[in-house]
This record gives sequence, structure tokens and C-alpha cells, in this order.
Amino acid sequence: MKGVNGTNNNEIERVQNNLGNAQRYDFRGKPNDGELKLNVEKDKLRLIGNPYPSALNLQKFLTNNTAITGIAYFWDFQDTVSSHYLKDYEGGYGAYSPGANAYAPAVFKSYNGASNETGNSGENGINYARKFSPIAQGFMVIGASDGKITFKNSYRKFVKENPQTSEFRQAENPEIIRINFSFNKTYTRQLVLGFNENATKYEDHAMDARSFDVLTTDAAWLIGENAFLINILPFKKDRKIPLLFSSAKDTEVAITLAKKIMEVKEIYLFDREDETYYNLFKNPVEIKLPKGNFDKLFFLVFSKPDNNKEIPIPEKEEEIPPDIKLIYDKRPRYIKVLTSSRLKEIKIFSLSGSLIFQKKTYENKQYYYFYTGNLRDAIYIVKVKTAEAEVSKKLLLTK
Repeated sequence: MKGVNGTNNNEIERVQNNLGNAQRYDFRGKPNDGELKLNVEKDKLRLIGNPYPSALNLQKFLTNNTAITGIAYFWDFQDTVSSHYLKDYEGGYGAYSPGANAYAPAVFKSYNGASNETGNSGENGINYARKFSPIAQGFMVIGASDGKITFKNSYRKFVKENPQTSEFRQAENPEIIRINFSFNKTYTRQLVLGFNENATKYEDHAMDARSFDVLTTDAAWLIGENAFLINILPFKKDRKIPLLFSSAKDTEVAITLAKKIMEVKEIYLFDREDETYYNLFKNPVEIKLPKGNFDKLFFLVFSKPDNNKEIPIPEKEEEIPPDIKLIYDKRPRYIKVLTSSRLKEIKIFSLSGSLIFQKKTYENKQYYYFYTGNLRDAIYIVKVKTAEAEVSKKLLLTK
């Protein structure tokens, strides 16, 4: 509980009740034991929690209770805020999937005094281990059907809270991938992809976690017509996993591979519009999205056609159309791309064919400047794609 300060000289069993910001709460009565049941309605939220005087095996509880979706949503907040006023709050909901034994942390929102959202605070929650819930831990669940939620003694386990050795800090399921989506360098949404041979491409109980609080500008896995934070699938190398993007305004999205805990050799972001493969192992990917919703335009894939591996090196200089200009400015080391058509994509390759730089634009833009000061002096191949043409040119970049 918050808001405890001052002192309380009353003694309980010869112990002073509050020595200053150390309030002790004394609960008297018989602790819960045995089977406990709660009602739940289809598609309705229900606030519940661990009712026992011992840790709860949350993974087992969520898996066995089929009247709920099998996902637990946890409120997380900025703990440096010392206030009861909603306008000072920064918080959001993270999701725990027992099928993946993985937690997708919260993206924090800000609120006004009427509890309405006012935007994103730019902060994220912590990636907690959630397999076991401590005493009185609360969380939200969603009804999968009208029915009962059942707590049983068999879900209880004696586990001590010790961040170094206890099972509260158990290693995660070894077959998951975490991907970060950073929007305009202000906040980050993390999505979790897990693999289980018993999963399907549809929403699976106790595996796939719906997005609890979708942001105005956000990313999610697309399952059916719904947005998900956690997606569990059987692994198939040729599978294309659809992503959903929504943007309230023109948005820059930086996509990075946050964590890979499985032996996948290749991971790409695939753009279906122009069949471009972005290698997430090599470089972060930056894309620009105009205002709107984009479903089934981008996919996560684990392989690409052989003919997309590298750019063919031109044996001689290509003739650059007059409507495209490539200008290298040594100071401050920028390449300028100017065109009378819509600029779609720029790539820089080494002479060996390795991709060094990649930038894609979706807005109606006819110029672009990009910094090359981080590249060593060498000859590079600059490939420019517009709505009308696609050209490659060798450029010597020097100081």
C-alpha cells in the first residue's frame, strides 16, 4: 500500500507498529485453503489474484482453467511517482503466457485526473518472471466463456522470494524471440514470439496473449483480426508471421532483435509490397510509416529466396537517369539522393555484396540525406529505388 508515513507508537506483540514509513499491517483470521471458485463471463475482464498464504503456480493455474483465455495481465507502473493522483500516474499492463512461460512487459501511459489516457510516457515496465505468483499478487484475466475460475491446493507451492536462487527467477522457455519496436524514439513495444509443436496458427488457450491496451501508434502480432503481444506457433522455416502496425501520424519505427533464445539461423522482416527482406541479425531496421493501419504488409520470416542474398556488382557504371542525382558531400560526409519521382528505398553495399545500410520511405518524398561518417574509406555501391526506376552506382567515400 502507498501513502504510509509518520509514526505510530502503538505496539502489537511488543513491536511498534510504525517506525516511520515502515507501516506493519496485521491481518487476523483463517487463511484460505482448499478449492475456491469465482464466476467469469465471456469476453469480460475479471480482477483476481493469489488467494492463498503461499506462492501460486500461475503457469499451472492458467493452463488448467479453460473458462479464461489462459493469459494473466499485470499492472505495472513507474515506481518513482509518489502520488495518489491519477494525473501523476505512469503505467500499463504486461501479459504473461504460461504456454511460452514468457512475459511481455508493459508500455506506460500517462493519464489525466478523470483517468483518461493522455499519451505515452516513454517508459516501459520491467520484464518480470511470472511462473509463480507471491502471496496476494493480483492480475486481470479475460473470460473465454461463461463459467467458473477454480483455485486448488494443487496449484500451491512453497517457493521463497529470493531473486538470486528462487524459482521466481527461473529461466524462461528456451524457444522464444523478443523483438523491440521503437516509435519516433519515444517509447518501445516489445513483442514475444514462442514455439510449441502443440500450438496452432489460431488463438490458443494459455499461449497467445491479446494486446490488453492497444496504443494509438503500436505494433502487434496479427492472429485472425486481433492484435496480440505474445504469439505461440509450431516452428516452420517457410512460415510468414503477419504483423500489425497502427500509426496515428507519420511515424519512424526502429525494429531490433532484442533477444533470441533458440537456434534460428535467419530472421527477416519481410515487406510484401516490394518483396524486400530486412536481416534483423545484421542491423536494426528503420522504416517510415504514414498515418493509418497496416495489416499483412509486414511479416516475420526465417528464410528468403536465394536470389535476394546480395546485390549483383555492376561490371561498369550504370547510366543514371537524369531524374535521379547521387551527390556525395565530404563535409559533413552525407550522401544526397534527389529525384523527381517518389523515393522508395536506398541501400549501400560493400564491393563483396554485404548490406551496409538500408532505408525505406513510404511517404511521398523526393529527396533524402544520410550520414556516412561511420563508414570507413572505401568504394561502396549505392542502390536507389524510386517509383519509376532502380539504379546502382559505385561511390568512393573518403574523408
